[in-house]
Order: sequence, then C-alpha cells, then structure tokens
Amino acid sequence: MNQKKEFKKIALLAANIGDEKKAGDIEIYELTEKSSLAFYVVVMTAESPPQMNAIEDAVSIQLKRKGAYILYKDGPESKTWKVIDYGGIIVHIFDPVSREFYSLDKVYYDFKKIKWEKSSVKKPAKKTVKKTVVKKAIIKKKVIKKPSVKKGAKKSVKKTVAKKPVKKVIKKKVVLKKPAKKKSKKKVAAKKK
Repeated sequence: MNQKKEFKKIALLAANIGDEKKAGDIEIYELTEKSSLAFYVVVMTAESPPQMNAIEDAVSIQLKRKGAYILYKDGPESKTWKVIDYGGIIVHIFDPVSREFYSLDKVYYDFKKIKWEKSSVKKPAKKTVKKTVVKKAIIKKKVIKKPSVKKGAKKSVKKTVAKKPVKKVIKKKVVLKKPAKKKSKKKVAAKKK
C-alpha cells in the first residue's frame, strides 16, 4: 500500500512536469484494481517533436532527482509517441494524431481518473539590465613639418603621421580603426601635371 502512495506522488509530479513544459490534455489513470501492469498511467500530448523531447527529458531528470529510475524507455527516436516505464507508473507522450489513433484514453475509459492540480511554480524574477554610457574615442592626426633639405631644390613637404590604431569601445565590442592611407608623392606629382 505504501508503494502505491509513492507512485501516486510520482505520477502527480510527472503530470505537473508535463504541464510546465506546456503538454496538453494530461490525464492520470489508476490501474491497480483492474490491471497488474502498473499502479498509474500518465498520458499527455505534445504539439511538436522538440516539445516531446523536452517533456521526456524534463520528466526523466526530475523524477530521477526524486529517486524514481527508468526501467524501460521506448521511442527515443520517435516523433509521434514516447513511453517511459518506471515500474509503478508509465508515462506516455503523444503527438495529437497518434494519441487519437491509438486512443489510450478509450482503453483506460473504465479506469479511475486521478484529479491533479497544476503546481504553483514560482517564476524567477526578471533581471534588470543596466545601461552603460559609451564614450566615443576621438582620433586626431598630428601634422609634422619636415625640415627642408639643403641638397636639391625640394620644398618642405607637410607629412601626416598616422598614429597606431586606437581602440573604439562600443557596447563592450572592440573595433580597431585603420590608420589613414598615405598618398604617394608620385601620384601627387602626376595630378599636378
């Protein structure tokens, strides 16, 4: 009798886990009086294969934490129906078409339905995001006058010297600004002609 109570708690927990993962049409049937297959059967519907996998994973992990271990698992690659057998309870996760086709609800129609309530799971508080003020880096080029050379008739030429690339910080991303390209003297002389 004590074992039956433990499996009832596990069945209720499985139903609540399915509900947390947005499973639909969750039913728990008690089999003890009419079948020796298990104490309880939990039947639920998932709308998509990813949701089905999420429900299966959540049920497996959370029931293992409570001390319930899987004895048999069927349909690990199936996208329509998964079965998890814990010995005392069996969890069925269907897609809507398969649930209607196999109609386990009709098979268990004469069995006692267990009423269960949705657990009041507290949702984690929303984290506030702090806005950070980002200052833009200003890049200046120094203009250096090159002294005139005495040999030859060259005039003094202003030459811009580019600094090393300066890091700009924008929302924690580092962007390197490339130094300005120097115009070659040959191209400048060609333009003057």
